[in-house]
Parts: sequence; C-alpha cells; structure tokens
Amino acid sequence: MIQLLETFDYHTPMVQMLLAGKGKGISDSVVATMDQYQYLGKARYVCSKHGEFFQERKISMLTGEELPPTCLECEREKAQLEVCESVKLLKKRELDEAMAKAKKAIGEGAKFEKCSFEDFQTFGDSFRIKALTDAHRLVQRKLTFLVLLANNGTGKTTLASAIGNSFVDSGKKAVYCKEAQLMRSFRSTFRSDDITESALYSTLADCDFLCIDEIAKSGLTEYGL
Repeated sequence: MIQLLETFDYHTPMVQMLLAGKGKGISDSVVATMDQYQYLGKARYVCSKHGEFFQERKISMLTGEELPPTCLECEREKAQLEVCESVKLLKKRELDEAMAKAKKAIGEGAKFEKCSFEDFQTFGDSFRIKALTDAHRLVQRKLTFLVLLANNGTGKTTLASAIGNSFVDSGKKAVYCKEAQLMRSFRSTFRSDDITESALYSTLADCDFLCIDEIAKSGLTEYGL
C-alpha cells in the first residue's frame, strides 16, 4: 500500500533535466515519455513495505488521469519473483522432459500381464503358498520388497504382475521392466546427452511398486551388479 505524504512545486532531478532540454545521456525511451505526460511536480510517498520514496506526479495526456505512484523496490521484487518463477518453470519443464525420456528408456508403461492373484495357482505347495502370502503382504505394505526365485514357468511373472495390477487398481504407480532392458538404458546414458543416470534413478524411485523381471539373465557385468 502506498500513501501520499506531501507534494512539492519543483520537479525530480531527472524531470528537471528533461524539461530544461538537458537529456543527454538519458535513454531515448525516457525522453520519449515527455510527450506522453504532464508533470505536476515532486511528491513524497510512503510504501507500507519499503518506507518513504520520492517520485514525480504525472498526468497521462491520453486519458487525463493522474498515474498512481510506483514503489521501485516493490517492482524490483516483483520482477525478481517473475524471473525466479520462470526459472522454476524452465527447470520443471527440463526435468519433465528428462523424466519422460527416462520413462521411455526403461519402458515405463510396459504392461503387466493381465492377471490377478486368483490366476496364481499354489497347488498346495508350501513354497508357492508362502510366495502368494508374501505378495499380499507387499500390497498391504507389510513388506517393503519381495524376491521371487524359481525355475522357468513357475509363475514368477504372473505373481509379480498380480502385485503390480493390485497397485495400479488402487490408484498407485507401478513400473515393470526387464533387467536386460534396464541395463541397456543405463549404458545408453554413457553416450547420450538426452538421458542422464540421475533421471533414470529418479524414474525408478518415483513409483509405489517397481518390478524388475528376469534378473541375472542378461550376463551382468560388474557395473550391472
């Protein structure tokens, strides 16, 4: 909030120079405003945030109305805030683009198998029963991770997909990828400026359930391990 404290019959130094035709060294844009306003004299104002300041009172030649005073410190802070917001928006856009590329690289959006827990048969086997029980506990957040180890064709991917679909059905975010695909994505960052390791890590971390399938089938290197 800005209040007028007092007015003076004389002008601010800059306006005095311009009115006297001594505007040398002053920008053309400032000189050009002389034809747009009628100058009434200097005034002392107080800004509720930044205190007192002096400014020229002027009337618009176009509308005939007196222009409201402007606290330059308020304007400077507003401009700084706009710059900060623009930088934040730009950084967010860059981050979103990096994350989108990372998601594409690891295959986020690759579908889990269309199955549920009812599709996983235990056949009365104690190990399969425990795996199914632990899968339910993972969905209920009573476990933080689950490793499924078994021979081919025993239903590991089916059970993992059932877990992923349960997360998705409850409005959570789930990501499915294969180890070989994941390693290719990380190695691709060595020769790409578009996707960074940090973006890939962020993508993997930014989900409620991450499923890495077919572990140890890609001939892992020391880096992969």
